[in-house]
Amino acid sequence: MPIKLIQVQRKLNVGINTVVEFLHRNGFSVEDNPNTRISDEQYALLVKEFGKDLPEKDRNFAADRAERGSFCERREDRGNKDSDTGRIQT
Repeated sequence: MPIKLIQVQRKLNVGINTVVEFLHRNGFSVEDNPNTRISDEQYALLVKEFGKDLPEKDRNFAADRAERGSFCERREDRGNKDSDTGRIQT
């Protein structure tokens, strides 16, 4: 579930520019806009780097979201959908 940069900035107590620069250094293309949404994987990476002051519960929650997001992506890749129409093939 995507999260906005402004929410990440408030939760981790870092600037938006710091977040954007960190994601760029790690190979992600992100706009410098507070309303830009980032993936669970990107959020987990930010929590790992900047979330040292967060309670352990929040750090674990971010890691779980990233795991769940990658699981759902893999699950969708295995689907029997026709790539042209997006419909399930029978």
